This record gives sequence, structure tokens and C-alpha cells, in this order.
Amino acid sequence: MRHHAGMRRTAITFAFLLIVLAGCNEIVEQPVTYGPLAFAMTSDTPAAIANEDGDGIFVVLFPVELPIRAPSTDEMNELMSAPPPAPFLMAPWVREGDVGITADLVITNLDDEEHVIKLLIEARTEFHQHVPNVAIDEEGDILADFASYEQTVILPPSERVRRRITEEEMTEAAVDFAAVMNGAPNANQVFYFLNQSTRDPRNQPYVPATIPGLVGFNLGIRSGAPINVAVEVTLRLVDHGDRVAREGDRLWDIPEPELVTPVAPVEEEE
Repeated sequence: MRHHAGMRRTAITFAFLLIVLAGCNEIVEQPVTYGPLAFAMTSDTPAAIANEDGDGIFVVLFPVELPIRAPSTDEMNELMSAPPPAPFLMAPWVREGDVGITADLVITNLDDEEHVIKLLIEARTEFHQHVPNVAIDEEGDILADFASYEQTVILPPSERVRRRITEEEMTEAAVDFAAVMNGAPNANQVFYFLNQSTRDPRNQPYVPATIPGLVGFNLGIRSGAPINVAVEVTLRLVDHGDRVAREGDRLWDIPEPELVTPVAPVEEEE
């Protein structure tokens, strides 16, 4: 899959408002507004994959990295000395639940005809980045595995459509990804939006005790044809675990993740 031509990661500024309650040390943290970020698919976007008949799928991915506070020396030493939680090689600095993420999107159809797209989130932790498999089978059909999160969006001609990806849906993407990394045999079954890993008895045995939180993700759209669509996204971050950088904090140089493409199970012939 290709990033949109000429696209580069965008430097984002952000602000925190801290309100100190009178007469006590409690601090109430207001959500961070992060963005807006923008990217687009155009009629010049090349196919991510195409068959001999000329059919293809077209994907644009935009990398988003969250403003995470760098751990102190003592905090890093504590992480490195802690027993590694299976299946990960060390304890994560950001755990699921530390940062609440909500994404509000405005998707604009720049063409004068209706389009149907998939809105995509590909989970990224400090250890791994999800990259779903896309392949062509023996009959020439294009097969795309499920993203960490995906939603079908119908775009009326020359119209704007608003969508929200909730904190609960972002949490589910992180939990699903952890289950896949912990050996769940069918990633498509895990990532399918109706199969919630926290409640699905097929997935629950694979959900590890320690779940790395999202430190970023690839946000994208997928289409069956090259189209002209613009996307704007604004993130709302709630710092539940003192991990989002405040003004004056040193930003964490998030480790480069290992790219993970789950292998689909092979059906046995009868």
C-alpha cells in the first residue's frame, strides 16, 4: 500500500489547560485538541494492487503519531527491570487506558458522483504496526483483509460527510491487535467489527493481561477506483495515565514499530 504522493508527516502543535482545584492538590485535565490533520485521495492515486483485468483497490494512508511524554530515567529503568508481559519483550510505556482517543472526521467528496469508501484505522503501538494483507487469488479476485478498524462510508456527490471514531472503538482496535499478537489464529475474525474481543468467547483467551496502548495509527481510506476525496480529522485526547506531553515536556521519540501482517488461515480441502 502506498502513501499519497508527496505526503509528509505533519508537525502538530498542541496545548493543555490544567485547572487546579482550590484547597487541594487535585488536578483536572482538560482534553487535548490535536489537529486538524488533512490528507486526500485523487484521481492520480496509483492502485495498491491490481489484477490482469484492470480491477484494483486504491488506498491512501496518513500516519498519525500522538504527542507522548518521554519517560524519565527512573520510569524507563522501572519498565526495563519489570518482568516482560507475554507476548511482549518488555513492559509498554503506554498501556491501553492511559490515553483516550476520539477522532472526528470531515470527508469531502470532490466529485459530482456518489462514492462508497472504507474508512480505515491501522493500529500502532510502541512495538508493532498492523499492516493487513492484500492479495490476488487464483481466480484473479482481489482479497483485502480487515483493517484494525474500518467503516463503510457513502459519499453523496459533492457533499461533506461527518464521522466519529469513538474512544471505545479505538480501545477495541488496541485490544484486537493485542489478541492477534498473542496468537489469535484468525485476524480477520478478530478485527471484524461485530466481534468484540472483550466479549467474544473465541477471542477472549487470546487477550493478554497487559495490552499496549495506541501511540499512533495509520488513518486512511480505501476505494475500488481512484477518486477525489479529501479528509480532515481532529483528535480529542484525554490523558488518563499521565502519558500525553504537556507544555515543556520532552516528547518521546517513539520506537520504530515492527510491521506485522497476520497470515490468514488456510482452509483444508475436504
